[in-house]
Amino acid sequence: MEKYMKHENRISRLVISVLVFFSLIFGYSLTASASELGHFTPALLNIRDTIQPAPGTHYVQYHLYYTTDTLRDKDGNKINSITIGQQKFNLDTDVDSFTVAPTLIHITDKQILGANFGFLASVPVGNVSVQAALESNTNPEFGFD
Repeated sequence: MEKYMKHENRISRLVISVLVFFSLIFGYSLTASASELGHFTPALLNIRDTIQPAPGTHYVQYHLYYTTDTLRDKDGNKINSITIGQQKFNLDTDVDSFTVAPTLIHITDKQILGANFGFLASVPVGNVSVQAALESNTNPEFGFD
C-alpha cells in the first residue's frame, strides 16, 4: 500500500508540474506580440532557418552576391537627391558586395526535449565596394570628384 501511495504522489507532482509549466507558457504567450524580423537575406544562414541535419559533422558554404544602384529611405521610396544645408545634390550610388561564409555544423546524438543538440561555427568573409557621386543642381562649380 505504501508503495502505491509513493507512486500516486509522484504522478500527482508530475501532473501539477506539467500544469504549472503550461500555465506559465500560455500566460506569457498572452502578453507576447509578433513583429517582423526584417533581416532575412537569401542564400545565407538566417534566424528563420529551421532545418537541422542528421547527427554527424557537416560542412556548408554559403555565397552571397548583392548589387544595387538605388538608395531608398525608410519607407522604401527611391532617393535621387540629398540636401546639405541649402544645397541640393543629385545622388548616384553603386554598391557591390560579395560574401563567402564557410560553416561547420556538428550534431550530436544527445537530445534535449526531443531535439538533437548541436554546434555551428561560421566565419563570414566579404568584400564590399561602395561608390557614390554627388552633383550640385544649384551651383555647378561646387562638386565632388
